[in-house]
Amino acid sequence: MRHFVSGVFALLCLCSISGLAHAAEPQFAYCSVNDAGGRNIWVSQIFPAPPNTDPLGNELATEFHSYVGTLGGSGDKSCVVAPRQALEDLRVKIAGIMGKRSFGIRVYKWHDVQWTPSASMYARTAPAPAVASDSYVYCRTTDADARKQVTSGIFVSKLPPMSDSEHYATLTRYAQAFARSAAASHRVAPDALCIASDTQAEADKSRNDYRHAFPFSGIKIIELPWTPDPALASPPATAVQRSTPMANVPASAASATGAGDDVEAEFWARIGKSRQIADYKDYLAAFPQGRHAPIARMEIRRLGGTVDASVAPPAAPVVQTPQAHAVNDALSRRVATEKFFQIPAGNGSPIERSGKRMVGTVPVTTTMRVQRMAGGNQCQIHSESTAGSGGTSATTTVEGAAWAGLLPLDSTVRSSNAYGTSQFAVRTISVEALQGQPFPLVEGGTFGYTFIQRTSPATGNPKDSTITMQCVVGATNSGTLQCTRTFSTPGMKPQQLRMHWDGAAGCFVQDLGNP
Repeated sequence: MRHFVSGVFALLCLCSISGLAHAAEPQFAYCSVNDAGGRNIWVSQIFPAPPNTDPLGNELATEFHSYVGTLGGSGDKSCVVAPRQALEDLRVKIAGIMGKRSFGIRVYKWHDVQWTPSASMYARTAPAPAVASDSYVYCRTTDADARKQVTSGIFVSKLPPMSDSEHYATLTRYAQAFARSAAASHRVAPDALCIASDTQAEADKSRNDYRHAFPFSGIKIIELPWTPDPALASPPATAVQRSTPMANVPASAASATGAGDDVEAEFWARIGKSRQIADYKDYLAAFPQGRHAPIARMEIRRLGGTVDASVAPPAAPVVQTPQAHAVNDALSRRVATEKFFQIPAGNGSPIERSGKRMVGTVPVTTTMRVQRMAGGNQCQIHSESTAGSGGTSATTTVEGAAWAGLLPLDSTVRSSNAYGTSQFAVRTISVEALQGQPFPLVEGGTFGYTFIQRTSPATGNPKDSTITMQCVVGATNSGTLQCTRTFSTPGMKPQQLRMHWDGAAGCFVQDLGNP
């Protein structure tokens, strides 16, 4: 129960507040130390955030953790930075969860702490430098089916700061290597997580709490002597070679050397979430026809700027048409030959869309590029979605997504937030129960199908799910479809989608606003 509540607490910190912070509003913060083992939580009052506070509140959390130590407390530290009203709502919600009783016993003991950051935090005029530092790391995995819990010892690793995505990428490489070792040595599922702490004491606390998280489950605790290969502390060789200053690399030279994709990807990784017009203009200056150029131009306009003629797309761009994805032979034949999937041809011009919708109380902003593939009836989609804003936002990128009409065939999905990153591949392995015909689109007409989709994470076993799509052509516009997507997975609610047929491009495009 205590780890369930701890997980709920972390989820609320990540999701409930995301999207509520706006740069124009004064920022406040509160901090907490969550002792999952002792079922205690120490929570500060809400206070004005010091100048130059990082979005994750890492320095604040370290100061607060030290103060809680003088009160006899310890545990997982965190701070949340957002407008005051959002924080007040979140603090009340967490207090309600932590104060609940289970079988007559209060789940957590809540400690209100009157604390504010040090005077030096408020006095500083520049952000603290973000540098690599020693972290205390351990890795863990629990296989409930095998009734085994495997943990490593604590090892020291010099990690980039949490504000750098490479911090999480390094932990992910460690976790993948540990998962392989644990699976080979103890026959557990190849899935793991590595946790980094600032001090040995924090790492000891986290590891010990986890190792005693299942006292009545009969799960065997196993310690695996393991430390990561030193090579895992650095990005793969293709990424290490990105040492040339980004803004000084002409796009043509980069392409000629074959390193253009790496350089451009690194540049975009650095500025892709920026709110500064100048950053996007620098990108366009270096990569006027780059992969993210359409998004960069949209961001410049969204932020109130104008796109210079020197970085605008040419009047008659040369369309680099993507090639069709390979799927299994049986499905490939069906998609290529059956009338249901024969969408009318288009001219191959790309479609660019952006929009915002609400998922519960969280705003989700999405940009999308859709293009008809050469020599077939498929379209390719690239999309980037950000849920929330600030340090608690979560971003999901879908790359290489091939669609036959409204049937998704193949894609790679990457998700990242302040707490880590994940990647998985999604592929349709079969389709059945075709109903009706999409084309020609007739007002009031209906069609649908059922398909099986396989999700393959970077570590762990693939999982299959059955999905059914039912669509009806809009009564007022025959190019608009209202579709319902339902899942066989328990607990997953049906999704409502609004789709549009773009006859010029020859592709369906999703409405990025709320249906």
